[in-house]
Amino acid sequence: MNLTCYPENTVDLRNSSMLYSYIFFPNEWMLYQIIWPLLFVFGFLNNTTFIWTVIRVPSLHTSIFIYYVTLACTDLITIIGLSLYQILQYNNSYLRQFLGVSILQVIIAVSILPAIYITCFAASTLLVTVVSFERFLAICHPIKYHIMKGTKKASKIIFVIMISSILFGIATSNVEYILANAVYCFLWPADVRFRNYPTQIIYPEMNSSIRVISEGVLVPSYFLILTIINGYLFVRIALTLRKRRLNSALRTSTQHETNMRRVANMVIVNGTAYMLCFSIVALDRVITALLDLDVIIDAKYNILWNTMSFLAIGINSSINPVIYYVTHQRYRIAFKETLSSLMRCR
Repeated sequence: MNLTCYPENTVDLRNSSMLYSYIFFPNEWMLYQIIWPLLFVFGFLNNTTFIWTVIRVPSLHTSIFIYYVTLACTDLITIIGLSLYQILQYNNSYLRQFLGVSILQVIIAVSILPAIYITCFAASTLLVTVVSFERFLAICHPIKYHIMKGTKKASKIIFVIMISSILFGIATSNVEYILANAVYCFLWPADVRFRNYPTQIIYPEMNSSIRVISEGVLVPSYFLILTIINGYLFVRIALTLRKRRLNSALRTSTQHETNMRRVANMVIVNGTAYMLCFSIVALDRVITALLDLDVIIDAKYNILWNTMSFLAIGINSSINPVIYYVTHQRYRIAFKETLSSLMRCR
């Protein structure tokens, strides 16, 4: 495709600091070729093993583990989708943008994959919040617990969560990218290392106001509201359990009370880890939408922040089954039995 370059659409990359925004440097190669594949393998094995363990062991067929199986599915989709996105981005060109690819690849890269990611993000956050609320009712308001108790009710709640998350993902994703094309021209340094780098691209670009609203307002606000709700529920659960522990200091705790504390600890630790990881991602979306970091600070710091965001997503999508194993005795026993059965089959 023949593109026309004008001064207003030409990017001068002869300043070396600007190069960080447009090419992959060795530290990024390590991320995409070593660290991320390791996270992918670790997360894939962890989540698939967790799902298989819950399916295999009838004692784990509870409402909480149904929520967590759904959460593991969204983590699998997230880590697979982001891995595909990174492979497409890294392998198709020297640049971060997509060069010389079909419109279908462009739509997949900048519209469909982000929509899937945001859908999984929305569903995961809602699932964590629902689990927190379910534990809050069970511990703080046991009389009202019947409104969420049972696997059938959990399945209905999950259905509503997935539908609402899909709608949220479509509404806040980069669908608008495919509505307008921007032509970029590059002025590379006079160096033989950049001889084969492309000098012209056509790139789908989102309207800046739409970007600010979708990436800088809606998604972070959604995350912030649910984070505050989860924090409140965690504090109430912890205070109630502490009060019960003090009241029962002179008697032996029942097995039911012990199990309730273990499940509550698992929910609080898992929810806290999730919120910490995705707070980095939410902040990254705010910065990306509101600030042009290539102008305000050296572009290599933008790369560093984006790298931290991707690593936070990968870590969060991988560690949940480890948290379940450490904090929940019944799952730990079931996991060991599953591994033993797999070893016997071999």
